[in-house]
Parts: sequence; structure tokens; C-alpha cells
Amino acid sequence: VAMISVNPTQVNFGNVVVGEGNNTREINITNIGSANLNLSTRSITGVDAGSFVDVNSSLCSGVLTPSQTCTMLIDTAALHEASNTAILSIDSDAVNASELNVSLELNASAPVILVSPLSHNFGNVLNSNEVSTNFTIENQGTSDLHISSIDLDNTTDYSISDTCPATLIPSATCDVNLTAISTVSTGERNASISIFSDANVSQVNIHVTSVRDNPVAMISVNPTQVNFGNVVVGEGNNTR
Repeated sequence: VAMISVNPTQVNFGNVVVGEGNNTREINITNIGSANLNLSTRSITGVDAGSFVDVNSSLCSGVLTPSQTCTMLIDTAALHEASNTAILSIDSDAVNASELNVSLELNASAPVILVSPLSHNFGNVLNSNEVSTNFTIENQGTSDLHISSIDLDNTTDYSISDTCPATLIPSATCDVNLTAISTVSTGERNASISIFSDANVSQVNIHVTSVRDNPVAMISVNPTQVNFGNVVVGEGNNTR
């Protein structure tokens, strides 16, 4: 008769990042009987079935001769944070277990990006002046936030710098500094800062605007009326 043995019967992937793969685990199937074992179908079921991936369905399919072992691979693709569970069911003609179940479990974490503020209006800015403002990036998630790039689409009227590392650990913050630089442009000048990362929101945009004016000469005279009071004809020394 054909008899099946599966090892392990429980796979815990531990802590993984939401959506992340490359956490492959092996599951060995052995025919411990004296006749050929026919492996028919296998499936992953449960609320979090999509969090686990049967890497290659052609592995461990068909017939296992007595004492033969094959190895199948399961990887992760966690759908949400916290605990994810599912059941791997292996169907065969084994007399000891026509359907054998393997429990799958993982605990997923994810980076969560918060950018504030999401817009800024510099108001009226003379072209001979430079004014700056800061934007803060915070990782409010439970795993590292990887910032791939911080891009500015208008480098004629603005310049950008930042204190952000490539990896922002949970609860950490960094700053993006934007400067409305001296320019010859006039009128309304807009720009966008785009922040790309592996967070729950992969792209965050910040909108900025200013109205640029050329400097003009302006005069002020004070006082505009001078009364010398009573003086003697031809006499000086009444300076105001």
C-alpha cells in the first residue's frame, strides 16, 4: 500500500514584510509505503491563502515510488500586517491520509510613510531673495522604510536637500528642505516634490507654489511737510 509522510507539518515563516518574497521554505513528501504513491492535487486555502505561494506546482507531482522523497517550496507574499495563516492541503491515494494538511503561518510588518505638510505656499517672493521651508518624513510602520528617491520637478525656481537615509527605521524622521531660489522668473511658480519608497503608499507628492516679483526701487520721504516757525529775515541756523 502507499503511505505518505510530510515534513514539516507546520511552517512558521516568522517575521516578514508585507508583500515581500524570498522567504522560501521546503516541505518534504515521502512515500513510506510499499506501493507507488500517486500525488494528485494540492492547494492553499484559508482567509490568508494569498499570503503564501506554491513556488512551482510541478514539484512533487505525479508518482513517488516506495521510499522516494520529493521537495516542494512555499514562499510568502503577505497580504496584510500582523498574523497571516493558511492551510496547505496535499491530496494523494495514500491509505494513511488521502488529504494531508500543513499549517502555514507568518507575522507581517510594513513601513507606513507620513509626510507633513503636503503643500506649502511661499506667497510673494522677490527674485533677489531666497526663502526656505522644511517637510518631515516619518516612518509610522513596524518595519524599515526604504526611500528610493526624492525628486523635484522644477529646479529653475527651487532647490532641494534632505537629511534622509536610504533606510528609515520605525518611528524615525528625516527632513526635506526646499528653497525658493533667486531667479529671473516672474508670476506664479509651481513645483512638486515626489517621494518614492516601499511604504504602503509608494509615491507621495508635495505641492509648492510662490509668486515671484522683480525688485523695484521705491522712495519714502519723512516728513513731507516742514514748518520752520518764526525766523528773522536773512537769518540761518534753523536747520531741520
